[in-house]
Amino acid sequence: MYTSKFKLKYDEEYDNLFIYDMVKRASYGVELGPLDFSYDQKGKLVSLAFNSATDFLSNLTNKKVSKKTLAKVDNCRLSVLEKAGLLYITFKLYFKEKELRPIEDTLTVKALNFKSPVSACA
Repeated sequence: MYTSKFKLKYDEEYDNLFIYDMVKRASYGVELGPLDFSYDQKGKLVSLAFNSATDFLSNLTNKKVSKKTLAKVDNCRLSVLEKAGLLYITFKLYFKEKELRPIEDTLTVKALNFKSPVSACA
């Protein structure tokens, strides 16, 4: 598992939430529906973008997430675990107002640098 220093930006007009590594730079990216993933040359995740963030996060967490709510997010934590060909991306979004509960969940996606034994034999 790795955790880097991630920052975030929320664009309320376009409803996009962008979480990015402050140090590493992306070499390539992949779009999966409303999600954009960017990776460095070693295949490590360096940024994650939620397009139509309010709809996506509301559906993912089963809680109503509004633009006003996301505009109040000021910090985040992102942890990535790669195991058995999958990336488990756990995120936690923190608010300026400490009385608001963080938004948190885990995304599971295929690891791009995983060499499947099935496809190696084909």
